[in-house]
Amino acid sequence: MGERRAYSTEFKTKTNAAITYDYAKLSTTLYVEYYGRTPNYLAQQDPVATYSAPGAGRLGTWTIANLSAKYEILHGLILSANVNNLFDKLPPIDYSTPGIYSAPFNVENYNNYGRSFFVEASYKFGH
Repeated sequence: MGERRAYSTEFKTKTNAAITYDYAKLSTTLYVEYYGRTPNYLAQQDPVATYSAPGAGRLGTWTIANLSAKYEILHGLILSANVNNLFDKLPPIDYSTPGIYSAPFNVENYNNYGRSFFVEASYKFGH
């Protein structure tokens, strides 16, 4: 018989929104992701006690924003840039997570990459 968990580690709510602005050869997009609350590590461990277990509780919400832009430099040549996690927001820390894990949060739900940058140049032949 497999391990039984009190609560799912999935977010109760998850929402995203994007807004794009185009002007001539320039296009920008702001993408925002909102992650709702989730049970902390201890609330997931005891299927009977759940939130009444000592130290059990809920983690706060997490919102990150990504920004992208692209510009057509020459006919068919496009330069793109992305910034993921624009404000460098870390996930909410779960102080009930044991020290045997590499991160103080559920790595299946959150990432610890912080802000990251990407640049790309592309060319469409026969354009």
